[in-house]
Amino acid sequence: MKLTVNVKLTPAELAAAFCELDDEAQAQFFIDAARIAETWGGAGPAMQWFTVGRHLKTCACSTYEARAMVREIADAIEMETA
Repeated sequence: MKLTVNVKLTPAELAAAFCELDDEAQAQFFIDAARIAETWGGAGPAMQWFTVGRHLKTCACSTYEARAMVREIADAIEMETA
């Protein structure tokens, strides 16, 4: 028997679940998100990532910590491939 339950999570609940994952599972989250985003069509994920970045930069709700987290992930990627 297969049971499917749809549960709508808030961004805060999704963030809390993400923070409970280990580094491998957190990386897998990004891998899966990127794979899903590639199916969007239209302007595709690049425009979405741009608008998220713009929101993190300009929105009053954004924080230094959120921007630093994204930068630190990007910096780690660059350090590993350089």
